[in-house]
Amino acid sequence: MQADFEYELASGDRGQGEVLGKVLDGILVQMRRGQVASVTHPLKDLFPSGSPQVLQYGPEAIAICEVKLMEIYVTKDCSFTKNAGEVVKEVVKDGIGAWCDNPTDEGMAVLRIEEVRTEEGVRIFPDPDGSSLELCVAVGDGQVCDALECAMLEMRQHETAMVTCLDPSFCIGGQPLGNKANLPGKGKLTLRVTMLDYNKGPDAMSFEEDDRLTFALRRKAEATRLFGEGRFRLARERYRKIIELFHHVDRPKMKDRFLGQPELFQECRKLRIDCRLNLALCSLKLQDPEPAREACDEVLKQVPENTKALYRRAQAHILQQDYVQACHDLQRVVDIDPSIDDARRLLEKTAKLRSQCDRKQRGQLKFEKMVSRISDDRSDKHNDYL
Repeated sequence: MQADFEYELASGDRGQGEVLGKVLDGILVQMRRGQVASVTHPLKDLFPSGSPQVLQYGPEAIAICEVKLMEIYVTKDCSFTKNAGEVVKEVVKDGIGAWCDNPTDEGMAVLRIEEVRTEEGVRIFPDPDGSSLELCVAVGDGQVCDALECAMLEMRQHETAMVTCLDPSFCIGGQPLGNKANLPGKGKLTLRVTMLDYNKGPDAMSFEEDDRLTFALRRKAEATRLFGEGRFRLARERYRKIIELFHHVDRPKMKDRFLGQPELFQECRKLRIDCRLNLALCSLKLQDPEPAREACDEVLKQVPENTKALYRRAQAHILQQDYVQACHDLQRVVDIDPSIDDARRLLEKTAKLRSQCDRKQRGQLKFEKMVSRISDDRSDKHNDYL
């Protein structure tokens, strides 16, 4: 039997002719591209019991399994959120350089976007009479869609990859599709892209504190612009990286880096708080309450009466239908600053939602008790009958 097929290592899937995956795993992990290998096994080790091959020749019959490795596709999750599986890159042509030799923020990248296809294989870019698009972009500035912003941070020079996003919204905004109105509402989109060349951006982690602050303020301005354009996912990633850049600000042992510079320390600390608040706002716009709540929690550890953090955490609680905690946070906002009308109005709405939820819960509890009582009565009658 000779046929080409795709197989994912350690997937548990069966290969061509129902060959057991564990056999293919054992062969493929030792092979190089273009190599041919063969192994000899009893049929019971190659095929599942009950397969036509085993039934026809018997489980102890010896067979030779020959495999040719035509191509290796390296798959990597490139999502902004670790292991989210939202954006996956499959390498179809290796690049040059080390695996960690990739573009970074504020670097420049030259991309060739060859095509975009739907899950059904329909090509939506380029147009029938169009061609591939080559462009030079600043990494992280939103000139390309979120899917490519994710992927190019993991690409090497001359690498070609298939970039698949589970949610079509990752392709909205930026090249190649822009705000194309005829995008499918759901289903995967796959982009074929080549990293022609790139220059790394500055290594901000190695900067002195004042230079690090200058860099961070510049990136914050970009994040604010992206937020204004509705690119909430990419803006959130920009804010997250600024927060990471000042990871040492909240660590007492690291404050020695700011000796003799108390104003610089306070400015860096304030920037980190502002970015956490903005990250929370981006998360709320994305209907993703957990990162919003966590960001606000961190702010409130340092500034317990920060009304923005309390208000946005309340909004996150509402999305999670935790109306008790939402009312608690909103009441604190009103107590701290009675002039915040938005908090007062939201508190009134949330209190109504809380009352409705309480009534439903009481009704559900009453119903469960009634069902339990009926069941007990029937059980007693049944026991009397016995």
